[in-house]
Amino acid sequence: MSFTSPHVKNFQSIGQAGICVFALLFPMATAQDMPSSNAAAFVALGIVSIFFSGLLLFWVWNEPIAFGSLARVSVSVSALLLFYLSILLTVTFGFQFGIVVLPVTWAAVLAVFLRPAFLDAPVGRRLRILLTSLVAVVFAACLLTYHQHTTVLGSDYRRTGLAAFCGCVVVFVVAVVAIPSPDGISRAVHSLLFASGMVGILAILQFYDPGQSISHWFPRILHDPRAMGTMGHPNWFGTFLCLVLPLAAVEFLLSRTRWREIWFLSLCGILFAALLVCQTRGAWVAFSLFSAWIAWRQHARWEKLAMLFCLFALITVVLMGSRDELIAKRFATFDKELDSASEMAPGTGSSRFGYWAYSLQNLPPHMILGSGLDTYDQAGRPGGTPASADKAHSIYFEYALTLGLPGLVLYVVFLWSCVAPPCEGPDGLRGWGFRAAILTYFVQGIFIHDTIHTWPLVWLIAGLAVANRTIQGKPTIQNPRRLAFCGDPLPLHE
Repeated sequence: MSFTSPHVKNFQSIGQAGICVFALLFPMATAQDMPSSNAAAFVALGIVSIFFSGLLLFWVWNEPIAFGSLARVSVSVSALLLFYLSILLTVTFGFQFGIVVLPVTWAAVLAVFLRPAFLDAPVGRRLRILLTSLVAVVFAACLLTYHQHTTVLGSDYRRTGLAAFCGCVVVFVVAVVAIPSPDGISRAVHSLLFASGMVGILAILQFYDPGQSISHWFPRILHDPRAMGTMGHPNWFGTFLCLVLPLAAVEFLLSRTRWREIWFLSLCGILFAALLVCQTRGAWVAFSLFSAWIAWRQHARWEKLAMLFCLFALITVVLMGSRDELIAKRFATFDKELDSASEMAPGTGSSRFGYWAYSLQNLPPHMILGSGLDTYDQAGRPGGTPASADKAHSIYFEYALTLGLPGLVLYVVFLWSCVAPPCEGPDGLRGWGFRAAILTYFVQGIFIHDTIHTWPLVWLIAGLAVANRTIQGKPTIQNPRRLAFCGDPLPLHE
């Protein structure tokens, strides 16, 4: 991108460093129980998003040619209105950190959207329109609801309200505009993978730690033998692994030196072992589909794939017989769940069918606008069946009810558009890895909702994917009807 401001290089340097620090430290944000772990992750996201918002506002504000006085007045007025809303919330409910996060991040988001050229260069007009529409739908759903306090700041437990959404959008924008080179993409990905390796090692130690001497310092569910790393819950940890394992596998395939091959192969082994010990069945299903996809799409790299799958098989054999065969017993429950699903029993999938039925029963009045983020359990009809959980345990049922069907469609289409360029042009292997990560997230999303631990990482990966595609050059659209995963095999050399 070419901007007139002399501060562009400084912004990109600081923004790129900030993205790397965020990727390295955010997965480590945790506490000793699930609510405190969520709160720690939200505070970490809030601090980073406020810092990134200041960078964006400083950059955009210093572009007087493209960012006129009318736009500056609009940003100022909107930020003041949100600040006024925050003051009302503070007086009514007491001070919360989200009250600081929301006005600052919204000012940055609005400033970016009021300058179309700022995003058109790196993301393209179509993706900018999708993102703008998604933000507009989310704001409408959250501000035109009876539960504004919950949906604006997020529930006290989940923390995935409007403030967290704005923080995620800011992380996405900075990842897109602040990384100017392939080396910057590599550093951000490697930072995330290094942190993932540390969290994976912790999860393995948790699995082999019956005395819980290690787990005492990290979130743990009482009497639950499943490992969860720093994520607060095994299911949330499974989503995290679904995001990072494809990236680690691609980095192994990209390795051209022996030491890099050993490092990334070892990392893949650690993350796969963590996937097994978290005992999250939905993540297992998602990873199985990813394994089939990578074997099909990258069959030309059969030697490295053989090494990878042999390592996975060896780890599976070792862990299956460990800790009284806990993992093997967890695998054995698939038959029971399939039988239960065939009978449409509400208890199927740890009661997921019951949660989904609640979403469908209460969808009609919220089909267009939605009840607002984090209000799944408050969206029921008066006198109707109350919710048995505060989340739908599926991103699709969750967002259909809380954002409406337009919000759900926009969210899925936007994320897929970030990682799915047309098939006919050259697409680097790392870009394919981003695509695989989001596709695996979509599969895992059938069984679990978004959480404050993983939602920002989804947006970070989407932003890195867009930046990676922009750096490589967008391919020419020859047949836009073709899906992005059905094209010719990717090139052997990057």
